[in-house]
Formats: sequence, C-alpha cells, structure tokens
Amino acid sequence: MSVKKKKGSAMIFVILIIVVLFTLSAGLMEIALSSLRQSANYKNKNEAFYYTDAATNIIINYMNAVGNAAKNSVNEYCFTPLGEPNLEDERIKAAYETDNFEALMKIIFHDYYVDKLTKYLNNEIALPIKTGTMELPSDLKWEDIKAKINEDIGKMTSSGVNITYQFYSDSDNSLFQSIKDHSRLFYESDKGLVDSLIVKTSLNSKKVERMLFTNFTFTPFKENTENISKNIEKKGYNPLLDYCILSGKNLLIINGDNTASISGDIYVRGSGNRLSENAPYNKYGGIIAGINENTLDGLKESSVNKSEFNLSDNISGNLIVNGMAVVGGIEEKEGIIDGEDKDRYYLNSGYIRTSAPNSKITVEKDTYCNSVVTDEEAYNSSLNFDENVYISDNVSLYAENQNNNSNSVYIKKDLISFEQSNDDTNFNNSSSIVVNDDSAKLKIDGKVYLFGTAFIDELKNSDNRIFKTFETTAITPNFNIYTYKMDGFNYRDYYLDINNKEDEFSKISMFDVWDTLNKIGNRAEVINNSKNYVDTYLNNHINKPDEFDFEINKSQIELNKADSSYYPFLFIANNNLYLEPNNSIKDTASLTADAKKTEIIKKIKFEDKGLKSQISGIGDERFNFLKYYLDFDCLNGDIKLINKDKKIYIRLSNDNIDINLNKENVDVKDYNLDGYKVLIAGSKNITIDSDKDTKIYGNIISLGDIILKGKNITLEWDKEISKEIMNYYDYNRSDDCLKLYQFFSKGIMLQDLYTKEVYSGYPKTTDILINTRRQIIKK
Repeated sequence: MSVKKKKGSAMIFVILIIVVLFTLSAGLMEIALSSLRQSANYKNKNEAFYYTDAATNIIINYMNAVGNAAKNSVNEYCFTPLGEPNLEDERIKAAYETDNFEALMKIIFHDYYVDKLTKYLNNEIALPIKTGTMELPSDLKWEDIKAKINEDIGKMTSSGVNITYQFYSDSDNSLFQSIKDHSRLFYESDKGLVDSLIVKTSLNSKKVERMLFTNFTFTPFKENTENISKNIEKKGYNPLLDYCILSGKNLLIINGDNTASISGDIYVRGSGNRLSENAPYNKYGGIIAGINENTLDGLKESSVNKSEFNLSDNISGNLIVNGMAVVGGIEEKEGIIDGEDKDRYYLNSGYIRTSAPNSKITVEKDTYCNSVVTDEEAYNSSLNFDENVYISDNVSLYAENQNNNSNSVYIKKDLISFEQSNDDTNFNNSSSIVVNDDSAKLKIDGKVYLFGTAFIDELKNSDNRIFKTFETTAITPNFNIYTYKMDGFNYRDYYLDINNKEDEFSKISMFDVWDTLNKIGNRAEVINNSKNYVDTYLNNHINKPDEFDFEINKSQIELNKADSSYYPFLFIANNNLYLEPNNSIKDTASLTADAKKTEIIKKIKFEDKGLKSQISGIGDERFNFLKYYLDFDCLNGDIKLINKDKKIYIRLSNDNIDINLNKENVDVKDYNLDGYKVLIAGSKNITIDSDKDTKIYGNIISLGDIILKGKNITLEWDKEISKEIMNYYDYNRSDDCLKLYQFFSKGIMLQDLYTKEVYSGYPKTTDILINTRRQIIKK
C-alpha cells in the first residue's frame, strides 16, 4: 500500500478514537455530576439526621431525668428517711403485714410511680429534676421542662436549620400523619407509661428533611428481677424514751372538766424535802391534779428540787395514766456509806395528789411513790389505782365531801410499803393510813403491808386550836406524832402534849422525837411511853373526857383481804382496835418491802433500763438522774423541726416551752399538731395547752415542771415512734438534728443497740426503656 493510503487510514483511526473518547467523556461527565449530586444529597440528609439524633438525645436525657425524679419522689413516699416502709399508707401497711411484702411492694411502687408521672405530665405537680451534674429548681413542672428542652435545642438551630419535636401524648398528630404505628400514651400494668416522640429537622436552603421516631416506656425497674435495696443497720436507742413523760420536777394537771390521757409509763421526780424537816404534805410534789394557792406556795417552799412556776389557782384537773407511774427522788442517809441501796437511800419526794375540788387521778398499772394524798381543799376528788400501789409513807385522805359525792382512794390490788420504819433515821417513812373526814372512803381489794399506824387525825384541844397530823409514824421503834399549826401560826412554835395528869412521863412532844428523847433519857423508854400514849389516849378518850380533851371523827376503811395483810396497829374513829396484825406474815411483808425498795431505787436511778448508775456532783443535784442520761447542756437555743408530710414535730429548748397543740407557730405559720408524732424536751417548764380535743404520739421530757391544760389531750407512746423521732434527720436542718442526737447520746448503750432492717428503696436512677427508634422516610 502506498504511503498516502497509510496516512489516510491513521487519520481515520485517530478521528474515530477522538469521537469515541469525546462520547465517553460526556457520559462520564454526566455520571460524575450525577454522583456528585447524590453525594451532596446524602451529606445533607446525614447532616439533618445528626441534628435530629442530637435533639432526640437531648430530649431523651430530660425524659430520663423526669422518670428518675418521679422514682425518687415515690421512693421518699414509700420509705421513711429511717429506712422503714411508710406504714401510714394503708396499702403499704397491709403489704408489710404479709409474708409477701417485697412482691406486693413492687406492685404498689409501680402504681404510685405511674400515678406520679401522669400527674407530672399533666402539669399537676412539680418535681426536682437533675440532668447530669446540673440540678434544676425543685418547683419545675412539665411545661417548664419543655421550655428547657426548647432552650437547649434552640442553641442547635440557625437560619438554615429548623428543629421541631412533638410527643404523641400532647400533640395534635400533625407530625404523626405519616406514622402507621399506633403508639399512644397508655398504661399497662406490666409496663408503665408509654409515649412516642418525633423529632424533625429541616435544612431549609437545601430542601432536606429528616424525622426520627422514638417509642419509649417510663418504668421504675430496669429488670423484672429488680428488688428493694436493703441492708442491716444497728441503731442506738436511749431507754429513757420508754417513758412517755419524764418530769424532773412535777406533773401538774389543770384542765378543769377535761381529761389528760397518757397512754404509756411516766416518771416524775417531784419536789420534796429532807426527812429531818418534817414538812407538811403541801410542800411535796409529784403528780398533782388540780391546783390551789396552797399548792403553789408549798411547792415553791420545798427544800429539795424546789419548783418555780406561776399558774392560776383553784383549777381542778383530771388525769388517766394507762401505764406505770414512777414518782419520787432519793436522798442518801447520813452516816451510811456501804451496803445495799435499800439501806442507803430513802425517798424525799414523790406524792400523787389531788389538790382542787372535783379532781381525779387514775393509774391503770403499778404505781411507785412516796405518798398518796387528797388535799384538804380537794373535796369530791378521787384517786383510783387499777393495779398495785407501792409507797414509802402514807395514804392520806384530808379532803372533805362537800357535795355528797365520793371522796375516795380506791386500790384494786395490793397496797405495799417498801419502808419498814426499822431505824431511827426514817420515822417519816412509816407507811400509814390517815383519814381526816368522815365522808372519805378508802377501799383496798388486795392485801396490805404497812409498818405504821392508821387512825383518824383531826385533833382539837381545849382552846380549839386545830392541829393536823399530816403524817403518822411507826409504833415501833419510835412512835411520834408531829404536827403543824393551822391558821398562819408557825407550827414549830407549838407542841401538843398529852393531857394525862396521872403520868408525868406521858407528856410527850407530838412534834419532835428528839425533844421527847431528851425528856425520857433513853430510846427504849421513848418506845414504851409511846405505846402507853396510844393505849392511854384511845382508852381514856371516852372514859375520861375531862382529862383527854380531843375529838376524833369517824371514817370508812374497807379492807377486803385483812386476813392476809400486815400492820402493827390499825384504828378507826370509835377508838376500838380495828384489826390485829397478822404476825405470821410479818417476815413475808418485810421481805416484800426490801424487794420493792430495791426495785423502786433502780427505777429512780434508771438502772432497770440497763443504764449504769451515776452519782456525782454536790447536794441534791447528785440525784438528778435525768441529767446523767440526757444532755440538756446542748440545748443552747430553741429548735423547732417540723415535717408536715410525715406529721413529725420536734421541739428542744433551754427555756420555758409553751405550746398550744392546735396552733403551734413554726416559721411564722401555725400548725395543728393533732395526729402528729412529737418530741418536746426542755431544761425548764413545759406547758401543753389545746383549744380542742387533740391526740399526739411520742414523748415529753423536762427538767422542770410539765403542765397539761386545755381541752382533752391524749398522749400515746409507741417505741417505734420514739425510735423514729430520736433518729430523725432533715438534710436542710442537719445542725439541729446533730443536737437532737447529742441530746440523747449520753444514755445510748452499746449493749442496747437494736438491729433493724433498713430499706433504701429501689435504685435511685433508671434510664427509660427505648422500645423503637427509627428514621421516617417521607415518600
């Protein structure tokens, strides 16, 4: 082939190649441009999805916080801060009393959780919301949380990005039209609250839209096997709280025709006097119903544990103690250092008295006290004891019956003395019966162990100066009648001598045994002469009235078990010997007296509660045992703690406390404490008043007097309530709570720690359950 032809063929081949390449490049360009457009669209859609996904995460984070807040709120309701089920809730209480508590509690907890969330999502309540480390204000409602969500999502938006969201539960369904899923807000017993969320992001300039659908469930439990968290804790308890009322001085009831009811044991030390003073009964305190001017003056003149208070006089009082009453303080005998407590101490206070007309005291369990007395002014009053009464001195009825009503003392079981008058130092403690008025009645259904004399004591001499024998003393070893002068005279200036002209040695002072001893010369003769006095006086009072110018009234004493009782002498108004002592049981009476004296001293020292005996200090303060086991020194100020939801009120003060139970003011707000669990404790006087019938639960403790007045008040003791109050904790008042713990700390014993199962509720946080999460593609 020629050269020319070859060149022409090459040109054609090149042209063909160029045509093919041009055709291919155009196609490839189109493909490349199309791929580029697809990549940009994919990028835009991914960008929109990322915005949507981030916004969804923000919203779900808030939903988690809402669910956790609801769960914590239900935990706080179902379980107390002390780790106990809330037994004030009827459902929880019923479950707790079964063997299937945890299973039933899970159902109850779930129901309350759903109810709490429903109210929250309906904007009916607020909850404290915490997201991550950020704690939001505690008063936020659901509408406030949505505003927070909008604020956070708003930070993600710009002029080109628009993010919207909606929950099915509060939507108009505009975002849900393309969703075929019929998810909605509903309650399922095995799930909880179920809701659906759509988040939509639009990139406006790029005409891209993405939606993310999330269906989730609010549930308090991560797993079906999740149980209540619990552990065993050892908690301290001060056993003084076994007493519903603890009074360092007196318990005064001045409620008129109303009644104070104490359901629990009480301890009252009472105002008193040293035995050597031979003080009249109105200078002795303890439990006193009603008050008059004589009561006020007498307690202010007491030489031991003197009382200082100001109250209106001539007010009656009524008290019912559905528990044990321990009344009295102790004094150490001079010159006796070693030996048992029963030989080293005697009571110097602790009377149970009615002191105004129409007053009444009832004690439904055992009573331990110095004396039982109806004051002279307390006509138509009565003292009733449903169980045993243990005394060191007298049962004395001085009151008159002015309106033909019963003025009486009624002991349904035994009257037992724990003092035997068996040494020279305790002639005041002679366990006697004294009846002053012929309208008074004494009835004892059980046996009687006494070691003194019982007789009627109103004596008049020839010039009508009236003397009252406010105590009687033992026939042996040193019979002595000491008196105080009426009508404002100083009783110490007067001695009432027997007017027996036949026997010079019978002229015995009726006031001072030592004066008599000095006249006679030795103790044995004093005893014999004292016996002679009794015989001479009672026999010659009728036979020789010109020589014995005294009168004795009649009385009514009813003893139903006289044959099993013991007393040296018991006389009535007609001067006949009423009963001979049953000497065959004298030893039994003595052994019983010793045992009961040991018992009451242990109670006064709180040794029966397991507390270690402490006696230190100077004078009477040595025997102020409340101070050994309660730290009153820490009460430097006035502390008021109130929990309205739990109905708890705690008041501690080193000053006088005056409380009206129906309008107690705390932080400028009045509270009605009816139905509350209370602890009221102070180092001075405590006055409890009420405008209407009121019931409270807990303890009242005072180093001073406790005064109950107003309408009907019921104070009920329960050990579990005392434990709860003693260990009460309020995060916002932690300093005051520490003082509360310090107050009880001195009496908490290691051997008295009690073990309790503490429930801390369910785990505090639980993420909501995500059921479905998917993109929604619009066609």
